[in-house]
Amino acid sequence: MILLPCVFLGFVCGVWLVVLGRRGRRIDDHPVCSRCGYDLSGRMPDQYRCSECGVVRGPASVRIGNRECRRGLLWSGVLLALPCGLATAVLMIAFTGGVDLLPYTPSRFVLSRAQDGTEADKVKAFAELQRRVALAGNSSIVERALAIQIDPAIRWDSRWGDLVETAERSKAIAPGQWARYLQQSVRFIEGVRCRVAWDEEIFVWVPGYEMRIGSSLEFDVKSQLTLKCGDITATVPSLGSSIRKSDRSFTGSQSSRFPQTLTARIGAGTKPVTMVHTWNVRAVNGFSGTGSGRMETAIQLTVLPKGEPSVQLRKRPDLSDAVAACLALRGPYAQRNASGEEHWMLTICAEHPPMDLAFHAFLVDHQKEYDLGTYVFRAGSADVIGYSSGGDARPLRDIAEGPVDIVLRPSVEAAADTVDVFEIYEGEIRMKGKLARALIGK
Repeated sequence: MILLPCVFLGFVCGVWLVVLGRRGRRIDDHPVCSRCGYDLSGRMPDQYRCSECGVVRGPASVRIGNRECRRGLLWSGVLLALPCGLATAVLMIAFTGGVDLLPYTPSRFVLSRAQDGTEADKVKAFAELQRRVALAGNSSIVERALAIQIDPAIRWDSRWGDLVETAERSKAIAPGQWARYLQQSVRFIEGVRCRVAWDEEIFVWVPGYEMRIGSSLEFDVKSQLTLKCGDITATVPSLGSSIRKSDRSFTGSQSSRFPQTLTARIGAGTKPVTMVHTWNVRAVNGFSGTGSGRMETAIQLTVLPKGEPSVQLRKRPDLSDAVAACLALRGPYAQRNASGEEHWMLTICAEHPPMDLAFHAFLVDHQKEYDLGTYVFRAGSADVIGYSSGGDARPLRDIAEGPVDIVLRPSVEAAADTVDVFEIYEGEIRMKGKLARALIGK
């Protein structure tokens, strides 16, 4: 409890000012009786008896100089010591008696406790803030929550969103604050492939988004991407989703592609491009209102001349053993989706690849190949796991249980569906997998 030492320090400082003011300052150099303060000017040098009080105490009974009280210092100390002393007494009684003073604490101190305190402090602080917002609303509390919501450097706590949602339910929120809350409720993460071939789509990857909301709000969100290069403008949809309590964050991979004709319109060379991500949010589940957000990203887009690919295949026979050694796989095996349909899944792990890898995986059985999807690994990544699933698992039932041959062929298309892979290993890798027939069924 930081308030108690602060007011106690104020009390000590006040008492010290009273002592200094009462002692005063020296106004002359006359000898004075240290007991009664009588001016002993004119006495004999060896005379130590005070003619006023009669005390004889030797040289120590005489001090030099009359003193005048410093009234300003004295009253300053009194005005500081009295309230601080009273506050110290009240806090000590409350502290020893187990009285909760949080309901009487100013909101700014409770907000600081909710943001920077221990978890136990935060629980109490948020409960008190909820009480204040529910009773009469408090625009300063909601404003602090909105300031934290928009700051990406601060880790989001859904209890801040609960405060805003409580204020909205109580109809005690200031005009415009609810719209700002919806506008700031989603933070998108995105990347753009900045080096493309002449006739290649411009790939935009949205690996996920962070929702900065409370525990009650549900909403629908739709977004779109707009690319601007000079007078050229193109727009594609990015995401359409309904956010519910069971789906508080999206971490999968969503992607958008601008059409091939756009690169030809832009022309070869490096051009400044602005990527604009806009989104609209509509609240549901007992809430109302809409909000819209906008995020602009300036990039340098390089369109290569005709015939030059954006992904280069590199022959590196010196790395063949290192590439094979860094890869490990599990599967293929089957999993069931919500509809009860069986789909295959293959897991490939890569630990510290010596260069960027992009593969198309195939299962080979008696000269027949089964497509197992694509995989991309960045050079130097540690313990990266690639998953690929899709396709009907039923054809795999005809393959005998046990070891199977998995072929990994370099895939320019898979590399082009990334934002940062432009050069990949050209060699083909053959590995042994294990068909999990028990998972696939009979």
